[in-house]
Amino acid sequence: MTHDGRSDAGSSAGRATWLVLAVAAVELLVHLLPHAAYGPFRDELYYLACARRPALGYVDHPPLAPWLLALQLPLTGDSILALRLLPALASAVTVFLTAAIARRVGGGPYAQVLAALAVACAPITLILGDFFSMNALEVTLW
Repeated sequence: MTHDGRSDAGSSAGRATWLVLAVAAVELLVHLLPHAAYGPFRDELYYLACARRPALGYVDHPPLAPWLLALQLPLTGDSILALRLLPALASAVTVFLTAAIARRVGGGPYAQVLAALAVACAPITLILGDFFSMNALEVTLW
């Protein structure tokens, strides 16, 4: 017990939540900061064109990714940073949700932070959060 009567478990759980949020924030920054130097990936240009003319049926991909991009474009524009905002946010949300799943299955604060760090460093998370594609949202939505 601490001097004010609270248990140490509550304070370590709060610390774990802040650490998980910090890991998710770093994940977001890792994906957003370096993109001023890189141009668009060829598929990103295709999704941008699809977002400008949203439809229910595309021959080669489902409509969710272009629809989300179509909703985002009026708010953020079509710069490289804006184009890569959704995948970066999805990656950061995946980090947070992984820690929440660890908590849900009984993991303590250490397990939650470790799970968040593990998914933040996973190659699939690092790759899919770097450019806009329909695959960028798969891990988060799964």
